[in-house]
Amino acid sequence: MSTLKVDTITTISGTGNINLSRPIAGDGSNLTGISPSKAAVEALGIELPAANLTGTVADARFPVTLPASSGVNLTALNASNITSGTLPAGRYTDTVYTHPTTAGNKHIPSGGATDQVLTYSSSGTASWADPAAGGKLLRVLASTSPFSATLVSTTNNTWTDSTVAYTFTPLSSSSKFLIWFGMPVTKYDSSGDGGYGFRVKKSQSATTTYPVPLSSYAGANVHSSFYMNPGFTNTIFEYRTWMGFDDTAQNGTSMTYTIQAAHYNLNYMNVGYTYNSIPRIIIQEIGA
Repeated sequence: MSTLKVDTITTISGTGNINLSRPIAGDGSNLTGISPSKAAVEALGIELPAANLTGTVADARFPVTLPASSGVNLTALNASNITSGTLPAGRYTDTVYTHPTTAGNKHIPSGGATDQVLTYSSSGTASWADPAAGGKLLRVLASTSPFSATLVSTTNNTWTDSTVAYTFTPLSSSSKFLIWFGMPVTKYDSSGDGGYGFRVKKSQSATTTYPVPLSSYAGANVHSSFYMNPGFTNTIFEYRTWMGFDDTAQNGTSMTYTIQAAHYNLNYMNVGYTYNSIPRIIIQEIGA
């Protein structure tokens, strides 16, 4: 084998191409100033080690589908580029908060309606329900009339209607009533051992009753609201008040409450408007 050493190879005319009829062997590590295409390099039969490559490999040089790899050595990956799929819980590094559902940690339940309230269901759990029956104030009725004075019967233990009365129609047949009244009283007793009492008469649908909770009188001689012994020779004036509750049956039609008075051993008793003192009656209707 002969060795030819030259610095420059050119054509006779200094122009044109030099054609080689045989491949050139070697690693091409000392070639400079050439930009051959892939096809030209392959045609020359030159093999370039990958270690000698520099720069950026064009996208077209990669296959459409990259070969499968475990990715175990991949670093600096940006999670913002993940656009599909679901990460398994085991891949999270932060603690995922789970709101407790034990007693004391439960929220207001869904549902409910106007006027409903939260009621006990079980430990730490509430549910919506209508308010418990009863106890709801429906309205308050109050007298405006001064009510004239009434002279009570001089017969012992005889009940007399006063002018203090109130007529109305209940909102419901199941309603109950809290009644308060204030009554001016003028009295005189010269014999001693005297007194008086009050009760409320209830009239509805031609029926008259005397609810026990609306009376201060328990029976026998009437001195349940006032009693004095020995007697007094001067006229005495006072303003007596009373309150009671009526939970007896009623049918929802028009009804009247009338204040009655009676005495025992008094010479004289007058109830109602006296000495510019005005009687009053107030009725609170309570929903059942």
